[in-house]
Amino acid sequence: MPEVASSPAGRAWRRFRHNRPALTGAILLIFVLAAVAVGPSLGLPDPNLASESPFTPPGPGHWFGTDIHGRDLLVRTLVGTRISLLVGLTGAAVSVVIGVAWGLIAAYAGGRTDSILMRTVDVLYALPNIIFVMLVIGLTETHLIRWLQSVAPSIAGSARLLLLFACLGAVSWLNMARIVRGQVLSLRNRPFILASRVLGAPASFILRRHLLPNVAGVVIVYATLTVPAVILYESFLSFLGLGIRPPDASLGTLIEDGARQLNPIHVRWWLLAFPAGILATTLLALHHVGDGLRDALDPRSEN
Repeated sequence: MPEVASSPAGRAWRRFRHNRPALTGAILLIFVLAAVAVGPSLGLPDPNLASESPFTPPGPGHWFGTDIHGRDLLVRTLVGTRISLLVGLTGAAVSVVIGVAWGLIAAYAGGRTDSILMRTVDVLYALPNIIFVMLVIGLTETHLIRWLQSVAPSIAGSARLLLLFACLGAVSWLNMARIVRGQVLSLRNRPFILASRVLGAPASFILRRHLLPNVAGVVIVYATLTVPAVILYESFLSFLGLGIRPPDASLGTLIEDGARQLNPIHVRWWLLAFPAGILATTLLALHHVGDGLRDALDPRSEN
């Protein structure tokens, strides 16, 4: 008996669940999200609570061990993973908003507008992204954040975190803009777009109702792949001391703390192994989910 045709979403879900690496990545990602969402509230100690048991190896009571201040590494890893994921998701969201709007306008307007917008993207591509972020954060720390600490210290930490979100999102949208522009250029002269123009539909309507839905699949896939890139940026910046500041923790700061404790005399491996393992697992899961979504949303991959 022939299989009854399903909706595009149903076919995409069927292709996704038949992709074992993608499904495994999704399960791992759901597990990590659930752990960081509810784990710190399940009777675990305060992540910044010091004790008189520094460098306790993993075992009952401290399953991930403790750090130099006797703080429980398990709860600090959960909280750090939460912050890193928040940075990654927010940075990816900023990248989607700017990149999609930029690419849509450039491709649909064409002519001089397209040339100006895309030459701007080319100029920004020539700048080393991570150095640009380091420069902006360093200058802002010198002036704005210090001024906030003297005037309103209660919001200085939030302002630093928002600055990190904005900077990471601001350097992650360039690829998104180019991808969306390429997709829109291939759709701009399709019959249904030309018919809408002939009927007098405004450009905003065509962009919102015709072009944006047709590039949504590519945007979703690339956004999924942008999250790990932003997390890596944040981890690197935190490792250099330009991201999350103590006593708060992210995976980058925890890896930095663990790397400082590696020496030939005392090998406190758990301080580096657990945060690095969680970071690697999360990034690997995100990459597999992104690859699976790319294949699932591509009609040509239908079996």
